[in-house]
Amino acid sequence: MPKQTQTLKLSKTSIERYMQCPMLWYFSYVEKLPSRTDYPRLCGVQVHRFIAGLYKEHPSNRRFWYQNLNTARKAWIYTWKRALEENRSLILNPDIEMEKKYAGIGCICIQNYWNQNIGEDNDPISIEKQFTIPLDYPNLKGVSLSGVFDQIRTVNLSWLNKRRPEIFAGEKLLPTYDPVLIVDLKTGWSDFDISDDDSDLVKVRKQFEIQLGIQGAAYSLLYKKVFGKFPAGFLIYPLRLDKKQSIFIKGDEEGPQTVLRENVFHIVENIRNRSFPRNVTANCRRCDFYMECRPNGAMNVSLPDAIPKSISPPEEAHSEKIIQMKLPFGKAKRK
Repeated sequence: MPKQTQTLKLSKTSIERYMQCPMLWYFSYVEKLPSRTDYPRLCGVQVHRFIAGLYKEHPSNRRFWYQNLNTARKAWIYTWKRALEENRSLILNPDIEMEKKYAGIGCICIQNYWNQNIGEDNDPISIEKQFTIPLDYPNLKGVSLSGVFDQIRTVNLSWLNKRRPEIFAGEKLLPTYDPVLIVDLKTGWSDFDISDDDSDLVKVRKQFEIQLGIQGAAYSLLYKKVFGKFPAGFLIYPLRLDKKQSIFIKGDEEGPQTVLRENVFHIVENIRNRSFPRNVTANCRRCDFYMECRPNGAMNVSLPDAIPKSISPPEEAHSEKIIQMKLPFGKAKRK
């Protein structure tokens, strides 16, 4: 447990872990139990590393490290098999069919990224870089925030002006903003798409978790503290889509920043007060520490069974019989 005099190190992941379940945070960052993994997480990590590796400098100065997409696909299959072997003992619920499924999902993600970027001339200016800052919120001391940016890319100003006219003076970007986007690669599948036919309520519901989530706000704040200006935006890049599409987030706005600040104050206060209650939800099925989380190591497990028929107690059945005997029965009149 970090002492009050030590810096409490937070990240986007650790904040989300505490909000999901304080006991999960405790096992991860106080007890520091070995983490487990599953196929979606392992695939996500490996795809991120693989895409970062595409930009390694090649002796022939070609666009990507691999000669062509077919070579990249084969390299991915090798990468995935090696990752499975190295993490075999850490995988929750091993399943050969899931291994094959996520081999295919990773291949789709890499294929889509390759096809969508091989002809572009806008390489990321930064890849997989970690940044750490002290959080200087009022009345909050000894707390830092860190995060890893998948990519930072420069942005076309005319494209940006259509989406954020409020940060422009005429055609010029305000001096408090850099013409860059923080890009977060996503290997998962979520429907954040909205259409003109959607009502305002549907649009808000579909994108509530990302537009007011802490990632865009945390990364925008990190960039601002490191470089002195806000990034022009935060992009979610879904790799499973076969078209180049992104979700644009204004992480510097007061709404997302308020949610981040509220979460940080809540978490810091509770961590320093050693408050780590269990939050038992469906997320427990995917938790790394569900066995360690059992109170006193005990756990009831029930096999599926038929719902038993209700049986009236003998005295209740007897009293019903007596009541029935006292009921007046008139003779039915014949018509």
